[in-house]
Amino acid sequence: MSAYTTLQTQLVSQAHLVTALRDMGFSEIESHRVAQPLIDFQGQARDQLAQVIIRRAHLGKLSNDLGFARNDAGRFEAIVSDVDQQRFDIAWMMKLHQRYAYHVAKEQLEAQGFGTVDEEVDERGVIRLTLRRSA
Repeated sequence: MSAYTTLQTQLVSQAHLVTALRDMGFSEIESHRVAQPLIDFQGQARDQLAQVIIRRAHLGKLSNDLGFARNDAGRFEAIVSDVDQQRFDIAWMMKLHQRYAYHVAKEQLEAQGFGTVDEEVDERGVIRLTLRRSA
């Protein structure tokens, strides 16, 4: 049986988390109001619960579910099995945070009347937005 590690994040919006995961290439993402159990590679329910889940069937034959559970502070914690930690490592988490921040920023700027004029991504993955405020 695989062990799970919990990784702290700065993610608070469930909707933006799901959108960021879609950007990362996941098309099948469960989003629940009430946390659901994660399933291990043998098909057994685990004690770990999560509101946002990518089921193992969408990760690979020997993978366990990947989950994100809201903690008492209102932030999501990533729940990653030891089998999957090489794939969902710190670099992957940083990219997820970047995609999350991108969507939060765009939503907040659009709410303030800004529209995107141009968007560029450089060789390091840095996103530069050119915005214009609508009259």
